[in-house]
Amino acid sequence: MINITSDSPPSEAVMLSGSVLSYAELVVHPISLMTSFFSVALIINTSVLHSNLKCILLGQCAGIVMYEIARIVYVVIKFMAGNVFFQGPIAIQMIGLFGYTLRNLTLIFLQVYNLRKYRSSRTGINLSLNDKYQISENIRTARQLAPTFVLHFLNACVNNGMSFLIFFGVIQHSYSISLGFIISSLFNGFSGSLVDLIVIIKKLSIGCCAFSNFKEDPEDKYALKTKLLHRSDNVIS
Repeated sequence: MINITSDSPPSEAVMLSGSVLSYAELVVHPISLMTSFFSVALIINTSVLHSNLKCILLGQCAGIVMYEIARIVYVVIKFMAGNVFFQGPIAIQMIGLFGYTLRNLTLIFLQVYNLRKYRSSRTGINLSLNDKYQISENIRTARQLAPTFVLHFLNACVNNGMSFLIFFGVIQHSYSISLGFIISSLFNGFSGSLVDLIVIIKKLSIGCCAFSNFKEDPEDKYALKTKLLHRSDNVIS
């Protein structure tokens, strides 16, 4: 069903749109890359998350980093070639696709991990204070990151929708297809930066909460953890 044509040159509107959106990519993707690195630093240095959840969130960031680096290189090559619709090396496209896939897979792992932790907290097993605290923080973090689930869903809709339009011949011209992929990559970069910003904001808010409580009683770490646990009792009750 795929029918791609490339006989006629692109219209001025398509050329202008491709150029403007390609320049926009040079702004959006580096910003998304920087927020990803900052998010990685916060996740590594946080002490309130279980190591398994850390690995899942780091995997999400790694997927975003891979995609953004591949896309930045891809856009630079397009400008060097003097053609904003240049397809670029297939290897770079595959790296970007792998990063995008990795980011979506971490969404599944995050949801499964959250459900397992939540169910284990309701089994009635006697848990230590540290275990209760860890479970409550993991569940609260997963709930706070709920907007990232929406962004991942929108990402899937945009990319799959673009593939649907191309496969069924709604978009046929090669220039229009390239323009569509530019739009979807811009959306991916923008949503990726939003995902990282959500992670950063949540981690900073947790850190500020812990720091303010620690200032009240810096010598009693057990009391600090107990206070934070009581604040999270409604999460696992």
